[in-house]
Amino acid sequence: TDCGWAGLAYVGGSQSYVSEPQSMMVYAHELGHNLSMAHAATDPENDNVKNAEYGDLSDPMGSSRAVHNFNGPHTHQMGWFNAFTNAVQSVTASGLYSIAPIGNTPDGTLPQTLRIAKPSTGDYYYLSYRQPTGFDATLSSTYTQGVNVHHYKGSGYALTYFIQSLGDNGLFTDAVNGISVTQSTHGTSATTIQVTFGCAASQPSVGIAPSTVWAKSGSTVSLSAQVSNRDSAGCAATTFQLSPTSNLSASSLTVNPVSLSVAPGQSASATLTVAGVTSSGTVTLTARDSDGADPSHPQDGAGTAQIQIDSTAPNAPTNLSASLVKTGVKLTWTASTDNGGSGIAMYYVYRNGGQIGSTSSLSYTDTSGVGGTSYTYTVTALDVVGNESGNSNTATVTYPTKRGRK
Repeated sequence: TDCGWAGLAYVGGSQSYVSEPQSMMVYAHELGHNLSMAHAATDPENDNVKNAEYGDLSDPMGSSRAVHNFNGPHTHQMGWFNAFTNAVQSVTASGLYSIAPIGNTPDGTLPQTLRIAKPSTGDYYYLSYRQPTGFDATLSSTYTQGVNVHHYKGSGYALTYFIQSLGDNGLFTDAVNGISVTQSTHGTSATTIQVTFGCAASQPSVGIAPSTVWAKSGSTVSLSAQVSNRDSAGCAATTFQLSPTSNLSASSLTVNPVSLSVAPGQSASATLTVAGVTSSGTVTLTARDSDGADPSHPQDGAGTAQIQIDSTAPNAPTNLSASLVKTGVKLTWTASTDNGGSGIAMYYVYRNGGQIGSTSSLSYTDTSGVGGTSYTYTVTALDVVGNESGNSNTATVTYPTKRGRK
């Protein structure tokens, strides 16, 4: 106890240190860190701000010293539900659902955890049920009166947050995402809840890929756009009108299709085409609610991408040299630099004026020559957008003659 801590562990590692050996839960807590579990926190306001990092006493990753099962989010994170049919159920529609207690051996009839997506934050609600039996025999009635509501990002190392436990007729609401949970009844073998999805509209999002692209002056650039509907599951699909704008010089700027119908929680794709682009600048794609039906989205979604013009060819490669090797002629040279900004993509290799190959390295071996023939080699550099440099210095060599063994 002089250490000032009950236990320490390497997260995702294989070593734990326990200075309070009389507590089984300290062992479980530190080994949980070894398995990449974070602490079990509380967030009763459901504002994604932890109130107490160790405050969820229903879970070994909290500060409880009693022997308990892990909560629903941690059990899901570890994959321990995977051994049982229907142990975790994703809920996407309003309805009446029953949940069996964690710790019972599932028979596939009832889930032990329900998972509901939380669109506003990208994480999930976990609804689970606990009863004072087995490892949970001493669990506080705070957690055994009915369904426990947690939120957690869904996978990986992150805090789980206990929000509240519902008694009969108890209500949990998330007005931002239009989700409500009401407990109807509970007993030793199950609890029954009503999940309702209302409609909570959120600003759509637009992503454009790539976010930065280099282009040759006068060329055509195609960009991929993703329009995401971030409304709650209780909303109807929305038709978004797509409008492209830019501050660059181009012969045309188009999007295909010009509108997309997107269901809540889903994304749809469009192609943004910039033809005849001659100056660097920004392209913006706006998604606007255009169907005149509920839900209404007063804020448009918008995404941007940067197009950079590279009109300058790279410097010519230097110090080209040729040497005879067993397989032919090996060429080496010094790297080019690209003053236009897009970078060197590759090098073209020429023999007697005709291209024979390309490479992204600073050497090339010609294995296709005719023995005894004299060849003159040059190399050019090509940047990412296709600008080609002038020729390097020349290297002339007589191709080796292969001799058979006597």
